[in-house]
Amino acid sequence: MADLVADDAELSARGAKVLSDIPVFNAVIRNGISPTKLAGGVAGNVIPAEASAVLNVRTVPGEGIEGVIERVRSCVDDPGIAFTIAAHSDEAPASDPDSAMFNAIATAAMEIDPELTVVPYLSTGGTDSAHLRRIGIDCYGILPFPMEQADEERMHGHDERVPVSSLHFGTRLIFESIKRVAS
Repeated sequence: MADLVADDAELSARGAKVLSDIPVFNAVIRNGISPTKLAGGVAGNVIPAEASAVLNVRTVPGEGIEGVIERVRSCVDDPGIAFTIAAHSDEAPASDPDSAMFNAIATAAMEIDPELTVVPYLSTGGTDSAHLRRIGIDCYGILPFPMEQADEERMHGHDERVPVSSLHFGTRLIFESIKRVAS
């Protein structure tokens, strides 16, 4: 992640390549498209007269959905296929990575574990922070628990859990961050 945000283009490209090979990181460093609904036909034994797909598009900050749709359109060489934007909300700006709160989180994290690199990160999940960021309030989602890949794969599952040591780390990180920004 440190390489990805480096000023050196070669280091940044190397960081992007490494992260692209890890599915969870690959999903947050570029625009994403997920087919969420496919429909066509009226019966299992009838060729459909038409078919449709709903695509959920998530864009990285600074890139609008219109550009993504144009790119998809340019890949489909069939004039019979149409693309429309069914719904989308106004783009929310990214929170300031130089704010007092972000600096407090980064400082606290690196004091607890000097080996850490703290960088802004795009979440794959939905959040209400977009509404707040649209009205000028910086918001930082924080996953303060060091986790192994197996922990992440259980996230939101029936067996979701984090190690006790991770809970201690996260509690200390949040406490130290708030203490720094509040004083």
